[in-house]
Amino acid sequence: MSDEHILEKAAKEIATWLDEMPKKVAEEIMQGGRSPFAADVPEQEKLAYYNDRFFNPDGTPNVVGRQEEYDRIGPQQFNQVLLAVTKYRMSGTPGRQVLRGGRVARRGA
Repeated sequence: MSDEHILEKAAKEIATWLDEMPKKVAEEIMQGGRSPFAADVPEQEKLAYYNDRFFNPDGTPNVVGRQEEYDRIGPQQFNQVLLAVTKYRMSGTPGRQVLRGGRVARRGA
C-alpha cells in the first residue's frame, strides 16, 4: 500500500486532469487544424473581401477599414494581406496571388 495520503493522491489526480483535459478538448474541437467555425473561403472571395476593406470604390485607401483589419489581424498579417491585395489589383488577373492561412503564396506553391 502507498504511503501517500488520500488527499495528496486526489490533488495529483485533479492536477493531472486539469492539465490534460483542456488539451484533449482543444484537439477534438480543432480537428483538421482549424477553428470549428472557420469557413473554407475561396481565394477570390478573400481577395475581394480585403480589397473592399483596404480600398474605397474610387481606389483611394479605406483608412477606417485598414485600421480595423490592422487591429484584428496584427501588423505582420496586415502587411502580407495588403501586399497580396495590391498585387491582385495591379495584376489585372484576379486570383493570381492567393492567401493561405494568412500567408501570401502563389498558386501551385
